[in-house]
Amino acid sequence: MNIGIDLLKTPKEVLSTLCTKHGYPLIKIGSHQVCKVCAKENLEQTNREHKEELQQKLLQHRIHSSGLNQRYLECGFSNYSASTIEQQQVVECCQNFTQQLLNGSKSNLILYGTPGTGKTHLGSAIIRNVIYKTKMSSRYITSAQIAKTIMNSWSIEDQSEEQWIQFFADFDLLVLDEYGLHDRHSSRLELVHKVLYKRYDMMKPTMIISNFVLDALETDLGMRLWSRLHENQLITLPCYWSDYRMK
Repeated sequence: MNIGIDLLKTPKEVLSTLCTKHGYPLIKIGSHQVCKVCAKENLEQTNREHKEELQQKLLQHRIHSSGLNQRYLECGFSNYSASTIEQQQVVECCQNFTQQLLNGSKSNLILYGTPGTGKTHLGSAIIRNVIYKTKMSSRYITSAQIAKTIMNSWSIEDQSEEQWIQFFADFDLLVLDEYGLHDRHSSRLELVHKVLYKRYDMMKPTMIISNFVLDALETDLGMRLWSRLHENQLITLPCYWSDYRMK
């Protein structure tokens, strides 16, 4: 029973007994006895709890709508296993990058290295922190998924390539995973680059995750795009340590 709400709509009886907390006459509502201040506090508490519940549901909706799959929904900085100095330095740099995003930075980040080093985990942690601490929109997607989505629009009457490029460019943060894995056809790669160019034009920060070595990434992205990624600071973090999946 919400006593505060019932006080407004239920027949009540004012008693001669005073509230021991507030000193006001108690009001009998059904089987409850409460003063007007207690009733107000009860209503305010109920409203706060309802607001907090709605905020938690909204946060969970944003997390589940971010593109993260089930495996990475709970990935954070706190549950990333950093047992070496190199791992600790990469985690710290990712945390600093996240804080810069929260402060309005437009910088870009590249995590590159061998499989199983936790690059996607760290990308997921950045997305989760951005969503929990700001109203910024964040999206995780693979390079191949971007290309496939845009190419599918070619055969759909009410969709266009430009609409989807704009869709991916609009996110405040885009985490682009598996760059260089399943996007090797020139037409696919061109579409991914169009998204990156559009995000550059809109001054939106992008995180790229790849198994390429850095020189191969520079060559694959091309001189013009590589230059643009540097304009607002490009942070490159190598991830070369043992594959945790193989332990």
